[in-house]
Amino acid sequence: MKNLPTFTLTTRQQQHLLQALLLVLLLLPFALGLWWWWGKYQFWHNNLERQEAVYARLAGIQAQQDEIAQTLSQVNQRAGLYLYPAQGEPETTANDALQQLRRAFDQVGVKVTSSQVKVYPPDEAQPLGYQRLELLIMLDGKWSDIQLALAALRDIRPLLWVDKAQVTLKTRLQSANPEVEQDLGAELTISLFKATGQP
Repeated sequence: MKNLPTFTLTTRQQQHLLQALLLVLLLLPFALGLWWWWGKYQFWHNNLERQEAVYARLAGIQAQQDEIAQTLSQVNQRAGLYLYPAQGEPETTANDALQQLRRAFDQVGVKVTSSQVKVYPPDEAQPLGYQRLELLIMLDGKWSDIQLALAALRDIRPLLWVDKAQVTLKTRLQSANPEVEQDLGAELTISLFKATGQP
């Protein structure tokens, strides 16, 4: 078997090797500390960039605070055209709307023979903050009067939505002449929406 070459170090070489190892051991904690500090610096730098973006958005919102308040006021005014206010019980709101409808129908000469209120519970999955209320109204009158009653709905605020309108003959046809107005019955299903006070 061949002998492997052996290296022998002189005392001076041993001292240099020992000094180099000592220098590495002394620099190692410094290098690890520098590496740790660089990671922290990157983390803080990235965090600061995110905070700057958030602060810029917040500063923009604060700068536009008057415009936002004005727009929100306009939205609330327009919502008032479509939603009944959140104050009060839903049944009370529906009954008030029903009384408003009765007055409008009385003005055009249509007789309200029956009315019913149906309150639907607020839909928890519905995030828009309103509750649907339904009115079922039975009317009697001539065709021209029922047309006027339907036309009167457009003037009522907040708005009402006619979900269903069914007009039927109350009695047998009295005359085949189209000029003779017949007694008709109408069944209206009307929806209204009440704010719930939740966004």
